[in-house]
Amino acid sequence: MAKAKAKAKKAKAKTTMTRDEFWAEVARIGWGTKTTDHRAVKIAQLRKGEAHCDGMREHFKEVDSALYRETDMGGGDSADDCRRHIVGLGKAEYDKVMAKPHLAEKRYKSGDYRESFAYCIPYDSDFEDLKPDRYVKWAARNVEELGEHVDAVRAADHELGIKILTLIEIHRLIEAGNIEDALEREAEARHLVEVVKKDWGALIKGLGGSFRWNEWGVLNLFSDLRKRAEVMA
Repeated sequence: MAKAKAKAKKAKAKTTMTRDEFWAEVARIGWGTKTTDHRAVKIAQLRKGEAHCDGMREHFKEVDSALYRETDMGGGDSADDCRRHIVGLGKAEYDKVMAKPHLAEKRYKSGDYRESFAYCIPYDSDFEDLKPDRYVKWAARNVEELGEHVDAVRAADHELGIKILTLIEIHRLIEAGNIEDALEREAEARHLVEVVKKDWGALIKGLGGSFRWNEWGVLNLFSDLRKRAEVMA
């Protein structure tokens, strides 16, 4: 019963966006004619809010499924990309292919398509990613990982230890919710990651050990923070 209630609570009402409004938005985006930058398009869509994105996602799923049923390009990611590229090209091209499905296979075989238009459309998880709490917890995990080794590093290489402590200091800003202040030090953080990785790796190798620090935990944090800042601007 509890699970059913939770599921019902999460369920969303059917979108109020019409199919014509969906195609109008696809035309405005201009996929394949104005842009194929799915990151920029997705950020613009996120700025329009959850209701808009719910509508885009619902209509996209329906027209994509209909096109899938009509065409025969085989399976795999590349076939999906081609089919969804056709959706991104707009209603006129979509209707043409629906009337003459062999045109989809022709486009697919010629390679006349780009990365999937589907990447442009946000999901609920994209809105979850905008919440500050996600980054506070992420920064805390990075601090824990870096802090676990910093004393041992400082004992062997004081200067390297200070660089790690500076990287921790920048993460502390995020932990405290000062995301804008942390982003002002993004370039510094990325440089520190590069230097720390090189020097820390050399130190461990020199001591006969195996270097295991994954710098992407820091780099991806700042990439996602930058994307969030662009959406929230």
